[in-house]
Amino acid sequence: MPLYHLPVSLEPEKNYLNAGLMQLLLPFADERLDELTVLKQIINENRTVSKQNFEEIKEIFKNEKVYEAIAAAKEDLIGRKESFEQRYAFQKETLKLPLFPTTTIGSYP
Repeated sequence: MPLYHLPVSLEPEKNYLNAGLMQLLLPFADERLDELTVLKQIINENRTVSKQNFEEIKEIFKNEKVYEAIAAAKEDLIGRKESFEQRYAFQKETLKLPLFPTTTIGSYP
C-alpha cells in the first residue's frame, strides 16, 4: 500500500482540526502505519479490536440541514428531464466541440 500520496503526519494539523475529527485518526502516512501495526497485532497476536463509538462520531458531524434537504427532495428532482439524445444535441450545438475533444488534465508531469 503506497503512502506517498498521503500527508506525512497528523501532528502538525492538531491546531487546525477539531477534536472530533482528530479522534477518527485520519489516514495520514504516520497514522496509517500505526493502523497497519494494530492490524498486524490483531491477525498475528490475537489482539482484540476496540470498538469506536460510532453514534458519538455521527453526532460530531451531524448536519440537520442535510437531513432536511434529503427529506424535502421530491422524486421529480431526481434524475434528468431530457433524454440523452436531447442533452447530447444541445451540448453539441452549444459547445461546438471537435469530434474527439481532448484536455491537458493529467498530461503534465
